[in-house]
Amino acid sequence: MLNNLSIIEKTSEINIDLRRKGRTISNFDLFIAAMAIIYNLTLASMILIF
Repeated sequence: MLNNLSIIEKTSEINIDLRRKGRTISNFDLFIAAMAIIYNLTLASMILIF
């Protein structure tokens, strides 16, 4: 079962961290990254930001 609150909190943490570094990504990508972190999944991306 999805833990929506944890995903939303992690999405916000990632967003704040990236903005402090002067970087931004789409909300959709933030959400995917947060889900991967929360559920300990491997995330493959062609974007060279991470």
